[in-house]
Amino acid sequence: MLKVNLKVLPLAFVVMLLANSCGLHRKIPKDQYLVNKVKLKHEPKALESQLYNLVEEKPNRRIFGITRFHLRRYYFTTKWNKRIKRVKIKGEPPSLYSEAATKRSAQKMQMLLKNEGYFNAKVEPQVRYGWRRNAKVIYVVNAGKPYTILNPLKFDIKDSTVSELVAKDRVNSHLQPGTNFSSVQISAEQTRLVAMLKNNGYFHFSQDFVHFDIDSTNKNHRTSVSVRINNPKGQKEHPKVYFNTFWVNPNFSFKEKSKGDTVEMGNKFYVLGTENNPINNIIYSYVYVKSGQEYNAATMQQSLKKLRALQQFKYIDLKYGVDTIAPDSHLLNVYFNLIPYSRYRFNTQLEINTSEEQDEIRLQSDYTRLYGLAGSMSITDINFLNSSIQAELALSGAAEITQLLQPLNLYNGELGITNSFYFPKPFLNQLIPDHLERNINQSQLRWKVFRETNPDYRRTTGTVNLGYAYKKGKFTHIVSPVEFSLVGAKLVGDTFKATIENSNNLYLKNLFDNHVISATRWMAYYNSKTISGKRSYWDIQLTVFELAGNTLYSLGALTNAAATGGDEQTFKYSPLGLNSFQYFKGDYDIRFHQPTFFGHEFVYRSYLGLVIPYGNTPNAIPFQKRYFSGGSNGIRGWAIRNLGPGTYDDADEDELIFLQSGDIKLEFNFEYRFELSDVLNMAVFMDAGNVWNHPRNNVDVAGGDFAFNTFYKQLAVAGGVGTRFDFTYFVFRLDLGLPLRDPSAPDGEKWMPDKYYAPFKLFQTPQLNFGIGYPF
Repeated sequence: MLKVNLKVLPLAFVVMLLANSCGLHRKIPKDQYLVNKVKLKHEPKALESQLYNLVEEKPNRRIFGITRFHLRRYYFTTKWNKRIKRVKIKGEPPSLYSEAATKRSAQKMQMLLKNEGYFNAKVEPQVRYGWRRNAKVIYVVNAGKPYTILNPLKFDIKDSTVSELVAKDRVNSHLQPGTNFSSVQISAEQTRLVAMLKNNGYFHFSQDFVHFDIDSTNKNHRTSVSVRINNPKGQKEHPKVYFNTFWVNPNFSFKEKSKGDTVEMGNKFYVLGTENNPINNIIYSYVYVKSGQEYNAATMQQSLKKLRALQQFKYIDLKYGVDTIAPDSHLLNVYFNLIPYSRYRFNTQLEINTSEEQDEIRLQSDYTRLYGLAGSMSITDINFLNSSIQAELALSGAAEITQLLQPLNLYNGELGITNSFYFPKPFLNQLIPDHLERNINQSQLRWKVFRETNPDYRRTTGTVNLGYAYKKGKFTHIVSPVEFSLVGAKLVGDTFKATIENSNNLYLKNLFDNHVISATRWMAYYNSKTISGKRSYWDIQLTVFELAGNTLYSLGALTNAAATGGDEQTFKYSPLGLNSFQYFKGDYDIRFHQPTFFGHEFVYRSYLGLVIPYGNTPNAIPFQKRYFSGGSNGIRGWAIRNLGPGTYDDADEDELIFLQSGDIKLEFNFEYRFELSDVLNMAVFMDAGNVWNHPRNNVDVAGGDFAFNTFYKQLAVAGGVGTRFDFTYFVFRLDLGLPLRDPSAPDGEKWMPDKYYAPFKLFQTPQLNFGIGYPF
């Protein structure tokens, strides 16, 4: 049998790219050279990226480190732009060597090194001319030994009160004795001192008062740093400023003068508007400073943050004014001008999809390809009952049809209604300490009813959720102390009903039992991305824990409730006649984005999810809490829900095919992302992972259990390429994945098995995935 030798494909690919890179030298102007490579030599590794960013003439970007696609696009589109004036497609102009630019780059590097404590640093550029009019630029860095800050720091502060505050806060200083001198740290220390003093009543304090005297003449590479804080000209001390009167206009307009009565909410706190308006009390409670207190910039920022979190105002303007009646009294008047959003918001969404059999349980040969239409619509009242409560009512629906021998038939149907309320004040706020309440952006109450229908069963789920959103720094925490779901199912397909009733598999029985889930959840999010987006950053999404069933289990134990779930090892107690699951669940999704020198990006992701049954249901968990893999956001060489668990292969299943899911999920993903045009981006990716069943679960799937000594041998591997159409407001994605390693294949045949790579199968093997947004 003829076989394709896939080993030659990578070599052919490289040869193709090399051929594509030829011929560029013919387009380089005479007596000029294309910068082919820039290299730093002997540079301090901690400053490598900063030094490289100072290079004015960087090499043109390369895809896969080989072909200069963007430069080729420049020459190609320049020709077309001349022919068709309306076409304005930009590429990347050639990076030509310039002696003047190279010298400037070296001078900038030298200055940066000196600012980072390498006072004796020298940077010498070298250029080497190569064949085909290429130039390699080398910056030889002789940094020398860095200077460190001498112990102790010296202070020269004229105002004794300011001097005491600086001394108390010295532990937070960015200038610690013994550390390397850095101008960045000097600037950070100046900013810190200003912020600290502004938080202690010094409204007029600025960076102009803070000076640093640097002495680097020490022969032992020690730097003496003196901090000098001057007084205002002609004054013996810095004046403290106190809040006087607060004025709030919650219906501000640039076009017309605001009208209404002035309502006094507290001592010298006035709101323009109608009396007994609930929004007035909320605004008053969110301004954490009052008349007579000393100025505090941080507390005012907290107030602005809380007002923005209300999501009632699209514009918030804060202004200060010195009291005109007593201008020398250092009293400060505060003015809030707020422009509200339109009260009602509407949103609609429509999706069209096609997929292979995606139902939860399916009889073999029943249904093949599904065609689906899904949509949602919602209306939001941002000021429900004039109480600053946001109320959202959302309706969602989906339908899938399939065509067999008979005409088109409805296969799956879904209908859901969700009602959410977002409260400006947290529930039971009287029991929450003030410093915690200030960081709680919202509390939420939500109820949802969801109905699923297909030819085999009907399922209805009702859920009530209570949660808090807490933000501190770059961390956002969402805590849901109470979530209660009631699930009811009914079998309607005669064949399917008989299969379930005659089965001894507890997994199937649990799946279609009526049950309740009572859970507590803590989720956390962290993102270290900067505004510029040029530095590497972490994006972490965690379900720290989800605990379910503990309250109902205790209630059942106390009341000696009888087991009603059909198996005493599955449901020990069923209080109020409700079967209740008990489990622990955690999801840990960690992503690292690494921008490169050429504007490309490496993205790494690791994901661990696990759900462990215990207590009332030591051998079972609810189906909706299980994991699956494959599809556009998983292992992209497999269709959604077609991978795992473990080495399980459903090809030999005679009667019933299980949805391929598990209690444990492990995934590793890598993407190399690069830009082809303003709209079109590309990615090369590699995925690895699988799902497994917990050993004590009652899901009987051959090869599907997790074991520490074998799980790493059961990882599936897929690779491929993807396109991303970035339209600013949304990203449409196409990923073409190939299964490279199939854990369900026999030993010795797991890498590129014949069932994918045999002749005439290779063109059927790639898995095309559609998605909205990036996969991670």
